[in-house]
Amino acid sequence: MVLLRLGKDEDALWEFREVVRVDPRFARAHFGLGMTLARRAKLDEAIGEYDEAIRLDPKEAVAFVNRGLAFAGKKDFDRAIQDYDQAIKLNPNHTRAIENRAKAIEAKTRVTPDQGKAIAPTNSISLLSYSGWNKVCDDPKPGEKPFCAIAVEAKQNGNTVATLGYAQASNNRWLRVLFYGVPLDESRGLIIKIDGSESRQALPAVKMRNCVGGDPRARTCFADMDIFDDAFAMLKSGKVVRVEAFGQQGETITLAFPLSGFAGAVATFAPN
Repeated sequence: MVLLRLGKDEDALWEFREVVRVDPRFARAHFGLGMTLARRAKLDEAIGEYDEAIRLDPKEAVAFVNRGLAFAGKKDFDRAIQDYDQAIKLNPNHTRAIENRAKAIEAKTRVTPDQGKAIAPTNSISLLSYSGWNKVCDDPKPGEKPFCAIAVEAKQNGNTVATLGYAQASNNRWLRVLFYGVPLDESRGLIIKIDGSESRQALPAVKMRNCVGGDPRARTCFADMDIFDDAFAMLKSGKVVRVEAFGQQGETITLAFPLSGFAGAVATFAPN
């Protein structure tokens, strides 16, 4: 890997091939050989080496990411997305996998590799930036207290696309997801999962309902009024909340809100 970082591709190619010859079961050598071949635009050979690296070490997420990049280079976006999905399954916070999955989906929406025809997107939002958890309050009606929550925003080019909010009042706790400017099929609801918790569990898919305290600027609002103790514990210990919604053209829209800072924000949050 040092030779690759130094730009000495020819030396790296010889070294990795020699290591593979001596020890064909050394997964890291196959991975390095795949990287070197990919840098030389020999994508089919690179994919073959990544195949072998994955066969020998199927829990190495970065091998799936790099094979996905090779498939994407061949315009085979379906197989690229499959590899990125597997990498995210192995490591839900793998930034390169998440970002390259979004790029592959965006490329796939523009044109199919074999027919040159436009196709329906599976994710109509390219990758976003996310704010930290902050307290936000709605404008109250006359004589009412404001509805407040802590929320994280998903932004694209500086514009808010969606927010994930958490609120509590008395013994009730709930999540709320707002979408801005994204046309959704509201009848299908929303699916939410908590990934990367310390227990490595995921919250079962929940269709959200009954929007509460909606922002009038939002186009669509979903809320789940029932957050049980185990789900709340997972929110505090988890890494990512994955939200899946459904567009009016049948596409699936996925966002990954970070949970870093959530526990600290909850500890200092006062509803009103």
